[in-house]
Amino acid sequence: MSNLLKILLPLSLSILSVSAQAETVGEALKNCGQVQNSLKRLVCYDKIVNELNRYGGLQDLMDVPAPLSAKDKTDSEDENEADKNKRNSEFGLQPKLPEDTDEKIYATVVEVKEDGLKRAIFILNNGHHWRELEATNFKVKVGDVIYVESGALGSFHLSKDSLNRRIRVKRVK
Repeated sequence: MSNLLKILLPLSLSILSVSAQAETVGEALKNCGQVQNSLKRLVCYDKIVNELNRYGGLQDLMDVPAPLSAKDKTDSEDENEADKNKRNSEFGLQPKLPEDTDEKIYATVVEVKEDGLKRAIFILNNGHHWRELEATNFKVKVGDVIYVESGALGSFHLSKDSLNRRIRVKRVK
């Protein structure tokens, strides 16, 4: 019990002195903020809250600006909302390619190599190197005119105009 009194007596005296010196709520809060002991600081804040009507300057703290109406919003806020709505509506869709990019390119096969897994690597006259992703018996000879087209989910397909088949390929170089 005596330990409790040793703590509470100085605490109550410091609270009273801080409360008596402060004229406004802001000053009282500032004084409580300077108290080092966290328990004493908490008690000081509680005391201020319980005696709010005693302090002056309370009305300044209570003035809250009115919320903005829909007419008061600025154009930049409207643009931000429009950008956000556009991004949300395009989420998960395949990214749109610029209009000047080709979805299909034609080229002539200059060389056909095989990798270690017996998959063909096609070297084209435009410098592209394309590797077949599945080992199939899709025959392409040197000098054939082929096309590479983009597919779904970023995949690419190689084919000839004379065939009704295509193979998945990946650009190596």
